[in-house]
Amino acid sequence: MRAIRAVYHPASAAGRAVRSLAQALDANSDPVRRQQAAAWRMLRSSEPSRDAVVYVFLLDPVVPRADYDPVRVLSESLPAEVQPLYDKLKASVIRVERMALTKLR
Repeated sequence: MRAIRAVYHPASAAGRAVRSLAQALDANSDPVRRQQAAAWRMLRSSEPSRDAVVYVFLLDPVVPRADYDPVRVLSESLPAEVQPLYDKLKASVIRVERMALTKLR
């Protein structure tokens, strides 16, 4: 299991990027991407904050040898939109943390 915690400025393109990523995964017909889509949960903090918006991506199970680069996933489905979306998202990132998790219970 892996988790990615991404923190963005509140007035950013993060919400649009996450929605686009979810749509790109759901629309992809590649068998590996379909496996990823089934196991890739995307969550947004429901606690209001003026300072940041927090997204958590849970990957469980991780598909072996699959590429989880969200820019690559987006470029497969939305090649014309990926660069402007990436540029806006990159400018709004506060912090991204990746972690492998071990289930304790």
